[in-house]
Amino acid sequence: MNITDFSNGTHWAIVEGVLQSMRQQYAADPDAMIKAVSNFTSRPAAERDDFRLVNGVAVIPVNGPTTQRQSFLSFLFGGTSLEQLTETYLDALEDRDVQAILFHINSPGGVVAGTDAFSNLIFNSRGRKPIVAFGDGVMASAAYWYGSAADLIVVDSTCEVGSIGIVKIHDDRSKEYEQMGVKRTALSTGKYKTLGNDFEPLSELAIESFMAEMNYLDGIFLNAVSRNRGVSPEIVLKNMADGRIFIGQQAVDAGLADQTGSIDDAIAAATALVDGSTTSYHFTTGASSVAGKEYQIMEIKTVAELEKQFPELAVQLRESAVAGVDMEAATTAGASAERERVMGLVAIQFGADAGEKFKAIVDSGVTVDQFQAVSALNGAPAAGSEAAGTEAEVEAKAQKAALAAITAAGAENPGSGGQIEAAGSQDFMAMVTEYQEKKGCSRTDALKAIAAQYPDLQKQYLKAANPQGSA
Repeated sequence: MNITDFSNGTHWAIVEGVLQSMRQQYAADPDAMIKAVSNFTSRPAAERDDFRLVNGVAVIPVNGPTTQRQSFLSFLFGGTSLEQLTETYLDALEDRDVQAILFHINSPGGVVAGTDAFSNLIFNSRGRKPIVAFGDGVMASAAYWYGSAADLIVVDSTCEVGSIGIVKIHDDRSKEYEQMGVKRTALSTGKYKTLGNDFEPLSELAIESFMAEMNYLDGIFLNAVSRNRGVSPEIVLKNMADGRIFIGQQAVDAGLADQTGSIDDAIAAATALVDGSTTSYHFTTGASSVAGKEYQIMEIKTVAELEKQFPELAVQLRESAVAGVDMEAATTAGASAERERVMGLVAIQFGADAGEKFKAIVDSGVTVDQFQAVSALNGAPAAGSEAAGTEAEVEAKAQKAALAAITAAGAENPGSGGQIEAAGSQDFMAMVTEYQEKKGCSRTDALKAIAAQYPDLQKQYLKAANPQGSA
């Protein structure tokens, strides 16, 4: 931290009382910067902050006020640099031993510079590894800005959370310089160039200009929280972003955090996110009042409740479930089970031999009409009679008659095992019926299958069925 961090030009996202305390401490010890330089240069590299691994969870400490880059602030006030935090976070993301990341935060916030970039980095890396923010003591202002980008926020029951807003301090030392006999004059080429100098009171133009800057930065802060927490900017502005501090469960009720708990609870939650054993669903309606704010967390327990509150989501879930089912496999499995049941009944009723014969007939793929035609041959003269002739002649006559009977019944390829083959002017719907009986499937599935296999026959059928439409 250089001395200009306390100058009039710095924007802070920090608890205002903490900033004032820091300024007073620094003013009370003019040699503080010299001491900080000495401590910084003599500190071993191994002592600098890094993450510790706990059961696969990288715990990254965030202590004290934050600055954009490595500075003397950590030696003056126990602070942390966003530059160092970024390096540590990226190391944890790339470390194969790290399964989840937990920010252990005890910070009142810090300078605005670099804060939104770090928040974006955390949010954009969601999905690579579970990220949890644990508020322990204070997680306010800039610390909440980037902490809210985590997948889950756990806070201690006494943790101070929130303080969403921007602070800018101006020191008017005009009287001090006057007593010292010093008169300072600023010359500039633009009317905004010297606004906020410390040797004159703030002008109306300066106040207007500074407020515009702060409102702009505050809008970036608000929109980041809206995105990070998955709620509308209106909800953030009304329930969270009025500069207040929320303590423990109050922060949960306001939507700033997900649950209260200890550091062990936060580590357990991070581990659970890795295992996928816990899932939280937050449905914000804005219809009820919690602690004077319009905010509601709904617990959906039944399909009926889901359909009532979120009908479109219910439809999407059903469509996804149907898409994940192999209907053809399910139909085939059902037909096979039914076939086995019928064959089993035949064997019980008429004996094992009859069951085997029946099974052979079914496996051949012969249709009902074909089987009836072949069955009509049972009336042929018995072998050995005068009309029958020799045994060989009888067998030849029987085979010829069977072939003729099957062909007449519509089998275009006798002996093919029941495959559906197209030939010449074969009727499209007859093939559909045959396929349905063979496969044991629905009429719709049979139509689709035959249409896909023989599109020309389908076109002929449709043309004949609707001559006006085909003209």
